[in-house]
Amino acid sequence: MKRLFHITLLMSCLLAACNQDKDVFTPDPLFPDSLVTSDISGQIINASNEPVVGAIVSLDLSTQSTDENGYFRFKNVEVKARRTLLQVTKDGYFKSGRAVIPHQASETQLEIQLLEKNIQAVFDGEMGGTVTLPNGTVLEIPDNTVLDQNGVGYANQVDILAHALTLQEKESLQKMPSDFKGINTDGKLQLLESYGMFLFDWSDANQQKLSIVPGKKVTISFPIVNNILAQAPAMIGLWYFDSAEQIWKEEGNAILQDGKYVAEVGKTGFWNFSLSHDFVSVKGVLKNENNQALSNMPFLVEIENGGVAGFGHVDKAGVIVINIPKNTTSKIVVLEECNDVDYSTTIGALSQDALVGNLQVGNSSDYSFLTGKLLDCDENKVQNGYVFFNVNTKTYIFPISDGVFKGHINACDFTSATLIAHDLDTQKSSDLIDLEIFELTEAGDISVCL
Repeated sequence: MKRLFHITLLMSCLLAACNQDKDVFTPDPLFPDSLVTSDISGQIINASNEPVVGAIVSLDLSTQSTDENGYFRFKNVEVKARRTLLQVTKDGYFKSGRAVIPHQASETQLEIQLLEKNIQAVFDGEMGGTVTLPNGTVLEIPDNTVLDQNGVGYANQVDILAHALTLQEKESLQKMPSDFKGINTDGKLQLLESYGMFLFDWSDANQQKLSIVPGKKVTISFPIVNNILAQAPAMIGLWYFDSAEQIWKEEGNAILQDGKYVAEVGKTGFWNFSLSHDFVSVKGVLKNENNQALSNMPFLVEIENGGVAGFGHVDKAGVIVINIPKNTTSKIVVLEECNDVDYSTTIGALSQDALVGNLQVGNSSDYSFLTGKLLDCDENKVQNGYVFFNVNTKTYIFPISDGVFKGHINACDFTSATLIAHDLDTQKSSDLIDLEIFELTEAGDISVCL
């Protein structure tokens, strides 16, 4: 009995020690791993910046179909605070999506560009060969490397569907899947610092998917854009996007040779040439020089003298919640630029999660704050709708809350815009309205009754 008591006491001490260690590693309370209520909306577009109608947008168990403007909205949904996944599908396009870091009562506006399944090149399935794609990427394909959907060797013409993303501008970032999170070979979650992404797939004449024979390897030579070539590391991680789990997974390394990252891969899909980092979470408010919170603006996260490690949208209140590499200086760059002005701000090296307060970017005169109210046919406030702005070639969509819309656009040198409002509950719209753009632009009451 005495021995049993000693064993019980020892086990109790061990359990207490384990619990004590667990408390030490509890996530920072600034960013709890919990559920929050949030709004997530946005527009799905194609390569011509045209709306994609009828795309299926999924958020957890909720599903919507985009309207005639490619618009969707999940209103007052309960989502995961640390990482919420949105997925988008549409026939003729590659599956896409976006990971969002929401916070309580946030309203996040997204823009996602789908990648079309266009044929970029062809090769003979039996002979293989070396194929140079329009963007300069080279695929070296051994003979007898292709399988059909039944796992049988395929010897006919193979169509190559491919896209290369340089990630230095808004258009490329809109095309990437999910975010910059990845799981390394040790099973650890990391933040990726990317130097480029490449997607390729194979299909037959009937658009049936083809695959690579197990054990065979295709060599990819992916060109690095000139403005980051000087800082590109000689060896870099090779990451594959797991579309089922919506996250990157480490698969090996790529070597820099003559301005291209060269790697061998054993499957088709999305590949990412990235360094990996431990990371921290940061929350702040993006403001202009007049101390006004900026809303709805897209931004990227750059590593000092390095690659890209993040992409997102400022929420309606100007709040950003992002991950940045631990102990590394990072730069937030607003992507709606005018006249090559540097719309950016720097966050110094941090060793733990932090609230960083106000982050000032840009020249206040370039931003216009728009506001107005939508009224239905009975002059009641519209409860579920949005406003569609066109400024020169740029498009902005603002969702409404209790009849009111508000947000920033980067007007640059343009002084006019057009506006049309939509009521999602009644399926009615407003007239097309011409607006003069000022630093503060008030559209007034807008009737949504057509």
